[in-house]
Amino acid sequence: NGPDAFTVSVTDDDGNVETQVITLTVNPLNDLPVATANTVSTTEDNAYAFSVADFTFTDVENDALVSATIANLSLAGGTLEHSGGVAVTDGSTLSAAEIATLVYTPPGDASGAPLATFDFTVNDADPGVTAARMDIEVTPVNDPPVITSDGGGATAAVSIDENTSAVTTVTSTDVDGGAPAYSISGGADLGFFGINTTTGDLFFLAPPDFENALDSNGDNVYEVQVTVADGAGGFDVQDISVTVNDISNNLVVTTELDVVDAVDFSSAEALNANKGADGLVSLAEAILAANGNTDFDTITFNIGGGGPFTISPGPGGLPAIINPVEIDATTQPGFAGDPIIELDGSLAGAADGFSLAGGSDGSTIRGFVINRFEGNGISILSSNNRIEGNWIGTDVTGTLAGFGNQGEGVLIFNPATNNVIGGTTAAQRNVIAGNQWAGVYIVNSDNNFVRGNYIGIDALGSTAIANGLDGVEIFDGIGNTIGGSVPGSGNVISGNTEDGVSIHGFRASANRMLGNIIGLDATGTTSVANQWNGVAIQFDASNNIVGGTAPNERNVISGNTLSGVFVQLAAGNRVLGNYIGTDITGLDTPLSGNQQDGVRIVDGVNNTIGGVNPGEGNVISGNLDDGVAIEGVQSMDNRVQGNIIGLNKDAD
Repeated sequence: NGPDAFTVSVTDDDGNVETQVITLTVNPLNDLPVATANTVSTTEDNAYAFSVADFTFTDVENDALVSATIANLSLAGGTLEHSGGVAVTDGSTLSAAEIATLVYTPPGDASGAPLATFDFTVNDADPGVTAARMDIEVTPVNDPPVITSDGGGATAAVSIDENTSAVTTVTSTDVDGGAPAYSISGGADLGFFGINTTTGDLFFLAPPDFENALDSNGDNVYEVQVTVADGAGGFDVQDISVTVNDISNNLVVTTELDVVDAVDFSSAEALNANKGADGLVSLAEAILAANGNTDFDTITFNIGGGGPFTISPGPGGLPAIINPVEIDATTQPGFAGDPIIELDGSLAGAADGFSLAGGSDGSTIRGFVINRFEGNGISILSSNNRIEGNWIGTDVTGTLAGFGNQGEGVLIFNPATNNVIGGTTAAQRNVIAGNQWAGVYIVNSDNNFVRGNYIGIDALGSTAIANGLDGVEIFDGIGNTIGGSVPGSGNVISGNTEDGVSIHGFRASANRMLGNIIGLDATGTTSVANQWNGVAIQFDASNNIVGGTAPNERNVISGNTLSGVFVQLAAGNRVLGNYIGTDITGLDTPLSGNQQDGVRIVDGVNNTIGGVNPGEGNVISGNLDDGVAIEGVQSMDNRVQGNIIGLNKDAD
């Protein structure tokens, strides 16, 4: 554009020339800018800030960009804003100053080549008409995996029960996908842990024991650090504090049902940690858990309110007890002195109620009603056990017959020793009545104690519920004590089908009967007869003692259908300081004394009835036959000394 000149000459035929200068001026017009396509780029999760230079164009006049118009936005979920937050929309025209503030923000974790596009035209003094495309490339970068388990974050706290291996499962997310790899990377106690590199399962290499804390601080909080890596340089770490909880070794029976659905009976802790599908602990499960370790365990009861409650073991009965345990039914809420947990053997088949097998030494069975088993109420083949506060062979009231066990009430069998049946208090008293065989049968077993029980008589101490054989029978046992000299240790042994106490066998020696009532009720005033003798010592039993020289060692042996004391084919036995045929006062006779002799010896040798020392003499009165009868061709060297026979204790 601009002025320009040229000269024009005209010549005619005559050669005349005319010239003229012509000036031409080209006025300027604006050439429109032409936008050219451009590509800009940023990295994943980073915004791109535009400049005016990004809006490329050509312009023959080299005019500066005044503005740009934007159309056909395709932002892939991102944002395009200027001036600190003003959204750009289709058709927006931005000044150069606004373009200088233009920012594209891609969505998180997005990438693409291009990821977003828009068209633009460039304007100088006049609006452009030719559009070009702006491509926005977002270059991907590796995103590290992120641990999400146990709340995620840099730290986590986990709590597990002792004796448990599994700790937690470490989980993670990775927007880039891929397979995470898990590892243990630190922590003061990392040596106690393992981890599955694929699944993230974190576990103790050996189950922790609360009672033997091995963590660095000795407080049962184990510290470990775990890492997840993506194989492309990305990783995340988490420090985990693992608290080990104490699981009680107290086993609490919480159901009457004879259900065994737990799977781990290795210890009380193991059962308490996983009680099976029902979430409850049966008596059978508790015994199995007690058997699972050699520690002393305690089994208590919390079945629910009220009562009584009946546990009916299925075929085979309860597991035999092979480790020391205290099973205490008096802990059941609602217990007020009389047993309210009944063990009913009707469904158990050929089984005992409880069986204290080898290894169970030092166990206690307390506070049960045990009835209707085909075997014995309780069988003992171990030592130093206590059986107390049970009703064995009666109903839950302790007063009804017809509920007896088909074997012995309590069987103590070799090699068992030093077992205590009963005690010196009413709470320790067993009622052992109604069983088909003996109330207590001690077989070839030594140094056991039967104290303070009602045997053959109901829980009120007034009415017979007969055991089918003897009240207490000792066969080939040495040093056993029936009763005792401590107040409350004497038994009431009455109402039994055969003898009150029977001792027999060549090995049966040094057994003592002290402080018992045999053949009367608990008041010692009314006959509740044993159908045979009060005490029978027979068949080579030797050197046994009935009674003693102190008043609290005296037995009251009265009201029995046969003799008070019967000695047959036995030697060296002594009957000292007893009331035989009178009531407990020694003054009156019950509604009959013994129906036959007070003391009868048949073919006995060197037995002594009474003695010359203070307290050794017996009061033998009120019996329907002889006070003392000695019979048989083999009887010799028996002594009857210092007794009151036929009169009361005051010799009246």
